[in-house]
Amino acid sequence: MHISCYYRSATHDGLDQRCITDPDSVPGNSVIDCESYCTSKRVEFKDPKDRVQSMHRGCSDKPEYVNQVIEDSTFRSYYRVCQSDLCNGGSGKSFSNIGGIIGDAGDDIVLLVPGTGTKNNSASLSFFTILLIISVIMCNLV
Repeated sequence: MHISCYYRSATHDGLDQRCITDPDSVPGNSVIDCESYCTSKRVEFKDPKDRVQSMHRGCSDKPEYVNQVIEDSTFRSYYRVCQSDLCNGGSGKSFSNIGGIIGDAGDDIVLLVPGTGTKNNSASLSFFTILLIISVIMCNLV
């Protein structure tokens, strides 16, 4: 599967606001062919609030983070991953007007990222616990 993704980076020193709000209107805007996922990473200063430090649009076979917001004492970083043509053209902050979001309610795939946690076995454990209790009860009735 191949998808088209916006590819552009900008920092607060030379940040054209159109780069955030309307990437199609930025002169010299690049679109690249990607094999896996379109990405965007928007980094904001925490003070002053909502001031963009940098914006990067691109693609990745193994995204660093999947649709998460990561904060430290200085910055708030928005990581977005999607899988449809030019889906990384939004503000990078919200999912509105972006198609192909990984993990949305659509028909897209769910992205599994190695090292992000362990499989939740609580449902299997609960099922077997209930099965064991029923077995013990049934054995006592016989």
